[in-house]
Formats: sequence, C-alpha cells, structure tokens
Amino acid sequence: MMSWPTTHAILNHFPIVLVIVGAIVLLAALIRPMRGAWLFALGSFIFAGISIYPAWLTGEQAAKFVRDAWYIAPGAVHRHAETADITLWIILALGLVSLIAWLSIVRTVNAISPASWLRTLVGLLAIVSLGAVAVTAYLGGKIVLESPILMKPVPPIAVPIPANGTTPGQGTLQAPAGTTPAPAQTTTPTAPATTTPGTAPTTTSPGTAPGTAPGTAPGGAIIPAQPGATQPRPTP
Repeated sequence: MMSWPTTHAILNHFPIVLVIVGAIVLLAALIRPMRGAWLFALGSFIFAGISIYPAWLTGEQAAKFVRDAWYIAPGAVHRHAETADITLWIILALGLVSLIAWLSIVRTVNAISPASWLRTLVGLLAIVSLGAVAVTAYLGGKIVLESPILMKPVPPIAVPIPANGTTPGQGTLQAPAGTTPAPAQTTTPTAPATTTPGTAPTTTSPGTAPGTAPGTAPGGAIIPAQPGATQPRPTP
C-alpha cells in the first residue's frame, strides 16, 4: 500500500497538467473560435476541478508525516499547504464556471462558444488558476530541493576508499592536480664478492643461492647432478 506522501506526489500532477493544457487550448479558441476547442478547454477545466480535491486531501495527510521531519526545512511544508488551500478554491471555482459554460454550448444547437460574460469569467479564472498552480507547485518542489540533507556540501557519511585506490563501480582514483607522486621503491645494489689471488671466483648455477658451492644447497644439502650437466673442476 502506498503512503500518503507517495499518493500525493502522483495525484498533484493532474490538476496542474489539466489547467495548463486547458489554458493553451482556451487561448487558441479565443483567437479562432471553434466549438471543439471550446469544449476541450472547458472539459479540461472541469476535470481539473474534480482532481484538485483528491490532490489537496492527500497533501493534507502527507503533511502530517513530513511537517516536523529532520530532513525537511522548517516552514517549507506550512508555506506549501497555505498556498494549496487558496489554490483549491480557485480551481473549484474554475471547474464550476467551466461546467456552466460547457452545458450552455452543449444545450444550444450550433453554438460555437458560451456567452460573452462566461467567456470573460472563464478566461480570468484560467489566468488566476495558472498562477496559483505555478506558485503551489514551486513551493512543493522546494520541500525536496531545499531539504537540509541535500543542501550539505559534503556527504554525511565518509565513503571508504580501498587500498588499491579504486572505489566500487569506478576506475582508478587520480592524484589531485599539483601533487607530486611518491617515488618508486628502489633497492640498494650489493657489492660484488671479492676473491683471493690464485683462486677462481665462485660461480653459481641457475637455481642455487649466492654464496653456495655448485651441487649443494644452503645448509650443506647435496643436490644431485643433472644428466648432461658439466661439473666444475676443483681448484688446485
């Protein structure tokens, strides 16, 4: 089951869209009077008047859950609710007058538009309704966009960075500009072994540790000679 805030977030778009679409078609009907355009514009205003109450009611219920929440800016919900109360009556008046004008067209044969006083009244209410839904929607959006948790410049929880310098789902982290990379670790070369005059230098075959005689392993263990390998001659 959906919560009240979620239900309000879905329903509040209907009166907004219906008023905007109806006003656009009404403008076209005023410029070039057409029966179909008038009926469409008035029908949009009628459905806006029907949908405004469910949107307002769900908003009142949703306000009880988020008015004092820590992640909502103080007073944001109150300002939106006050404007919504005024918008409710404006859209209801627009829907009622539009219903009267729509019936006057339908009941009159070959009528293109309602009477002049109805056209004027519908036009004025449409302009006021556009401003009302615009301000109400703007204040409703500020409840989310100006939430304290979204206005913080830094995240509330530090994101750990693994030792390999990468974060989950991202590539290797680059060093910030202006920093000098750490030098690579180097090894100190060892001095070559010295030999006594008259003796041959000690050689090591592959697989033997430095400083051990051929055929022996570190610790004095004897390594059997491999077939075909040349044995070194003893030094006299």
